[in-house]
Amino acid sequence: MTLSNKTSVMECIHLGGNGYWQPYMYLTGFTNMWEVPSVGQWINSADGHHGDFTHIPGGQYNAGIIWGKSTNWRVDCYVQAQASISVPDEAYGLFSPTKKVC
Repeated sequence: MTLSNKTSVMECIHLGGNGYWQPYMYLTGFTNMWEVPSVGQWINSADGHHGDFTHIPGGQYNAGIIWGKSTNWRVDCYVQAQASISVPDEAYGLFSPTKKVC
């Protein structure tokens, strides 16, 4: 997804060992994120309700990776990373591709 300032944001999954995996966002460029409550801006291992979310604090973010929490949570054999972010004048929900892990 490309933000208004041309920064791109991707929602991704790192597959680890022993059934664990970790959601992350990958940024190119830089962007400012608003400070919003933890329930409003997060990177998550599931649908926003599972509880493995990591709050994304407000501030300026440069190119790189923002990690979520490692988890072994899944629905049957499938996992998906999701995130909600707020940047100036915009709000986005981001979703990774669904991955089969077993």
